Amino acid sequence: MEHEPGPEGHAGLRDPNAAVPLGGFGELDELANAAFLASPLAAYITGTNLRGDGGMSTVL
Repeated sequence: MEHEPGPEGHAGLRDPNAAVPLGGFGELDELANAAFLASPLAAYITGTNLRGDGGMSTVL
């Protein structure tokens, strides 16, 4: 059974953006900036893991 958001917002949070360490959810264009890794400009970069989670992985 999934938890349904209440009137306060998702999972009872008044401001869901407050739970994200960087202060809000990212926009698609912010994440798309990492596309340079698929270009010849990033030929020397190997074995990199990028997390586009606004810092959430540091607080879990």
